[in-house]
Amino acid sequence: MVLSLFSFHYYLVFLSGNHTYNHILSVIFAVIAILLKQTGIAIAFTYFICNLLFMKKRSFNLLKSSSTLLSLILIIPLYNIISELYNILPSSHNFMSSQFFNIITRPEVEDLKRLSYYTVNTLLSFGIFISPFSLVCFFKYSHLAPDLFPKFRNKLYICLTGFIIIILKNYYSGTYLPFSGNILYDIGLGPIIMTGIDQNIIPNIPKLGINIWTLISYIGFSGIISFFYLIKIFIKIIKTISISKIKLLKYASTFSCLYSIIYILPFLIVNANIRYTNVILPFIIIAMISIIECFKLNNIHLAAKNYCHIKIFSTIIAIFSIIATHDYFSFQTTRWKALNDLSNIQLVPAEMIDGGFEFNEYHFSDIYDVWEMTADQTKKGRFWPIVEDQYIVTVVNIDNYSLHKKYNYKRLLPYGNYSINVLKKTN
Repeated sequence: MVLSLFSFHYYLVFLSGNHTYNHILSVIFAVIAILLKQTGIAIAFTYFICNLLFMKKRSFNLLKSSSTLLSLILIIPLYNIISELYNILPSSHNFMSSQFFNIITRPEVEDLKRLSYYTVNTLLSFGIFISPFSLVCFFKYSHLAPDLFPKFRNKLYICLTGFIIIILKNYYSGTYLPFSGNILYDIGLGPIIMTGIDQNIIPNIPKLGINIWTLISYIGFSGIISFFYLIKIFIKIIKTISISKIKLLKYASTFSCLYSIIYILPFLIVNANIRYTNVILPFIIIAMISIIECFKLNNIHLAAKNYCHIKIFSTIIAIFSIIATHDYFSFQTTRWKALNDLSNIQLVPAEMIDGGFEFNEYHFSDIYDVWEMTADQTKKGRFWPIVEDQYIVTVVNIDNYSLHKKYNYKRLLPYGNYSINVLKKTN
């Protein structure tokens, strides 16, 4: 994400001043981003489209844009070839790539359902994070310039549509959280994958429940719809303002929106886990800031209290993130302390420990197929390799196991002392 932002910065400077060295720096950061994560290839396509849109239509510029795109794309196959031939680079797995092309070429009904689910959840989650900006701006600007915004009846139809979409999503997907994957759960951050519990469902910890999360989902829907409508008005406004005044805003907003769309599309088709999509959140915020600045140029200003509201709502999200991160690290630190005591102090062999997905995958992934599910119903379908589970690190009681040692840890959300237990198989 940081490398993408650096690349974006130097590309923006290049478009503004047309200095070649800024373009070179931008490409260098793009290359590093792609080497670290193949999804960085979205930068290449964004460059190419922006060059076509903003650079003068000359043969040299077209050649430069095409060669940059081709060079960045070739990084991925060249990396794979070098990795396989010389074994000097970390290998890359093409599982998601092959799955992506299979779905594109041979889509099935289940693929379309999954695409719909990921699309709705991704939009809702981004709507939640952008809502402090988009909702405040939408309500303020609609008051200052009512002719630019939808009438009350249209707003009512949009609100009703959003409510129906959320209810249908909750009903058919079986999950009420507006996040895909196991990173965010009902009242904290994960993933927490251990024997004896469903993913991220930690017993004895209160949950917000479906009603509260439906309300939060509706805030997300309102946030993303407001953002889309502000973009629509932004496009109208830039046509009425001098090009020289809005050139930088136009570049920034276009690049941010294009990069976000190109980056997110493959994940929507395959697996839009929230951890994959947070890369583009800064770009969405950049687009939102560009919109605010554009309205300023059109003499439509936010008041000081509006900026205060943005800060307050953003702070609420930030506080939750900080607290949830604290709870996650508190849990994981205690869990790995228990595993360290078993392995290094009590000298229990790793083959006799079920420490959860990360521990056992680390020790045995080169021997066993990690995705082979276990049929043991009392262990809730472990999908990590188990050799002999003489000891289990978990948070619940399990039949035929007794408490070997308890490790306490503290949570802030909700506040209290909790424990992780090391269980030992009874004779």
